Amino acid sequence: MMDASALHLEPLFDWLIRTTAQAGVLVCLILLVQRILGRWIGVRGRHCLWFLLLVRLALPWAPQSGWSVYNLLPIPSYGGSEIRADREIASTSQRTKTAAAVAADGATDSSGKAALQSETAESRRERGRFSLGPRVTRVLPLLWLAGACSLAGCIAVNHIRLGRIVRRGRPVTDRCVLEILGQCRRLMGVRGTVELVATDNVPCPALCGCLRPRLLLPGETLVESDRNELRHVFLHELAHLRRHDILVGHLASLLHVLHWFNPLVAFGLRRMRADRELVCDGLALSRLGPDEVSAYGHTVVRQIERLLMAGWPPVVAGLCGGQAQVKQRIALISLFGRRRHRRSYLTIALVVCLAGLGLTNGLSTDKAEPQGPGAAPLPSHWDRHANIIRVHIRNRVTGAYLVADGDQVACDAYEPGEAGLWEARFDDDLGNPDHRVFLYSVVAEKYLTSDDRGNLALDRADPDEAGRWIVWARPEGVWVISDTFKNGYLRLDEQGQVHAENFGRDARGYWDIDQIRRIKVSDSPISNPQWRREKVPGPD
Repeated sequence: MMDASALHLEPLFDWLIRTTAQAGVLVCLILLVQRILGRWIGVRGRHCLWFLLLVRLALPWAPQSGWSVYNLLPIPSYGGSEIRADREIASTSQRTKTAAAVAADGATDSSGKAALQSETAESRRERGRFSLGPRVTRVLPLLWLAGACSLAGCIAVNHIRLGRIVRRGRPVTDRCVLEILGQCRRLMGVRGTVELVATDNVPCPALCGCLRPRLLLPGETLVESDRNELRHVFLHELAHLRRHDILVGHLASLLHVLHWFNPLVAFGLRRMRADRELVCDGLALSRLGPDEVSAYGHTVVRQIERLLMAGWPPVVAGLCGGQAQVKQRIALISLFGRRRHRRSYLTIALVVCLAGLGLTNGLSTDKAEPQGPGAAPLPSHWDRHANIIRVHIRNRVTGAYLVADGDQVACDAYEPGEAGLWEARFDDDLGNPDHRVFLYSVVAEKYLTSDDRGNLALDRADPDEAGRWIVWARPEGVWVISDTFKNGYLRLDEQGQVHAENFGRDARGYWDIDQIRRIKVSDSPISNPQWRREKVPGPD
């Protein structure tokens, strides 16, 4: 049950790990830009940059770009399927021994598995994947789900609590208060209706509700506040309504649930809320006269003092803020200038630049990425083949690996190394005597060929007739046969030299083909990824 749940969560968790790492980098970029250019872009520009973070957190797909900042940084991914594939190699090899003949027995099998696991670990390190044990890999998605459910439950409880406060509150019917609200609505350009609800269960004014907005007012605010103070409160709350901050706040909460384990995301969302309050202060001040700026600042200070004395954190957008915001907000209010609240071309340019840097993915190197130290990239014509897998080829009798030796081929290495890395490139089923395979040396960048006398060479940059082979799975192992020169079986002679001989059906003519990695798999039913996992072991 646990394994099945983790398996279903794996695609989401893989996207989540990659996205949250990119979002953490974007948070650092935004903070750096705010630190350097914050005084020139103003509070609106500072807050606008945080919308890029929301887009990055929710983006299911992003285009690749050479300008992406993630080209310079290793972005990890979960890689649970590869780790599980490593764990299941032994059982899969045993199950497919008669079908694909890719497993070996005894000491030879142990050395092959060691080489395979070493290559797979190297592949994971190069691609930035987590090298976690199978137990940790299985548990991580379930731990994330538990944390996400816990945070979602806390948010749901807060909203239920807020709903009860609204239902138990009493509508404000004071004509003077409603008249002030109407004036502020016209001044702020808000057309919809806003209900005023008086309650003693909130310490400061707060706005709630997307479709049916309600403004919660503490009873003492209605009793103690004068007309100007109420006007300041209404303008600030209506600024939240005009900017759709409630809807944006719900979206940010949902994304925080998904990325709850990333402290950089939590810090970025907290800074976004702080900048949101500064923007609303600026919007409210832009509707007031210059002589009211000081009075507005006193209103903010009084409301924050009430919140801190109550010790009750608000769950909706409101006039109040945390203790760390007080100095920043008062400084903004005292230095307020209307020009700083206008749109800035510098802000637009920064948003475009950061979108290009942080909302795109780094260029993928999976197809041309080396597999093993010093391995050469794929040539331009690799795309001609429907299937490409990287393999080690090992003789069953001697346990030696087939390796590239300059332009020739040898079979005297007991560790495959970079010279023993081959690519089997084929269009149909591997291991079927009716289908053809091209064997490509990654380090030599040439195809394995044979002549009519059985001599082997690496002398073709493009596949031709001399490079066509038949890989025929037998119960005792794999026959590798030249397709052009019939009966040319790949075989070791008594001197340890490898040839394509006519008499190759003895023990020295059987080979093991151990898959290291899939480079490309066709869409045909016989070559789909699931079929490959069942028939040929090894990671994608």
